[in-house]
Amino acid sequence: MKDSEQHLNQPFPKNTDLDKIIVSLSGYLRPLQTELEKNYLDTRWPVGFIVGNTRGGTTLLTQWLASLKIFGYPSNLLTRFAYSPHIGALIQKMLFQINDDFHNKTKDLNQIERYNSDLGKSVGLLGVNEFQHFFRNYMPVSQAGFLDDTLLKKVNFLGIKKGLASIEDVLNKPFIMKAAMFKYNVIELANELRNSIYIRIIREPIYTMQSIYFARLRFFGNHEGWFGSQPKEYFILKNMNIYYQIAGQVFFTEKSLNEAFEILDENRKVVVQYENFCLNPITTYDQIKKLYTEKGVDFYGNYSGPIEFENRNIIKIESNHIDSFLEAYNYFANNYS
Repeated sequence: MKDSEQHLNQPFPKNTDLDKIIVSLSGYLRPLQTELEKNYLDTRWPVGFIVGNTRGGTTLLTQWLASLKIFGYPSNLLTRFAYSPHIGALIQKMLFQINDDFHNKTKDLNQIERYNSDLGKSVGLLGVNEFQHFFRNYMPVSQAGFLDDTLLKKVNFLGIKKGLASIEDVLNKPFIMKAAMFKYNVIELANELRNSIYIRIIREPIYTMQSIYFARLRFFGNHEGWFGSQPKEYFILKNMNIYYQIAGQVFFTEKSLNEAFEILDENRKVVVQYENFCLNPITTYDQIKKLYTEKGVDFYGNYSGPIEFENRNIIKIESNHIDSFLEAYNYFANNYS
């Protein structure tokens, strides 16, 4: 299996010029962020962390929550300033939230495609972003995956809290984001960030597996590269065939999240079924609203989002592929449950 860093497929090339600029900015701005973080201890409102399987609906759920205008969220613009997010949030607020555009000087910036994304990559400066660069400021690893005790001891959880608080202070809204870097360490994150809420989305496994299968092809140009986070059991999966790799990735991710959500207090979690969410997002809205209002967050006005979303659970692969995925998934369910 090829390493997940080696994505040679043209739709997703590395942007080395952008990387250089971001590194330069980080050198200038990171010391300022460190100084600013001295003014913060924790967030005012609970931070909402969205978790789920790769290709399981987390991007759609994040885009939807961002569209409600109740929450702050990590945008594509903000992630450019991940090493100094307080400054990034100020720039974003200046460009998009201050009503000073009498001559349409920034009209072109305000174009946004709320529910358009490509393998989790959203469109536009205000499109949602996984914000992994932010977490990397405080973590000993750059790739999303399971963190053992040795790695966890090197995570600067206090820095994460202070960094998030510095963003919240500017946006003046509770912050929501994916927790891809802590997908397999939800309980450890929850224990360290007590002022946090966890929103999980679950999709039928066969469609998640199919989507990862196609994502590998689109991202790498083949089916060999690993796409998405690596569970604790990655060492079991890495030398297996494609069907067992993908099925194991989906199975062990759900297993890890099942175990974490059994431990989380009821007042800190919401579980959403992808299929039900697409059919009736208002029900999910009511669940999340109840959780947040109990913690002092006001949801002003009535629900104004979409009344439904397209359910993309459509079989696109041949029956022999389906059989191979189901056989592999059942193997893990029978032997590792």
